[in-house]
Amino acid sequence: MRITFVSVADLREYFGRAPVELQLPEEATLREVLAEVDQRWGAQLPGYLWDREQQIFRGPIFLLLDKKVVRDFATPLCDGQEVVVMHALAGG
Repeated sequence: MRITFVSVADLREYFGRAPVELQLPEEATLREVLAEVDQRWGAQLPGYLWDREQQIFRGPIFLLLDKKVVRDFATPLCDGQEVVVMHALAGG
């Protein structure tokens, strides 16, 4: 299955400006996306953003699937979906 991985704002510094197409096994979950993040970019990501041992983002970083924040890494994916990684936004 193909998933499009998109980074937003300052995270583009690590993942690039262009969306990245990931080839994942059928019946993949969000956990497989995180494993792919570790394989492709994990060594270059600073420790305050990425936990290589657990293969998860640290701090106020969210993954969005269908424009909704997803916290359950067992969430199944569908071919053609877009996964967005972004920092939490705050304002005042």
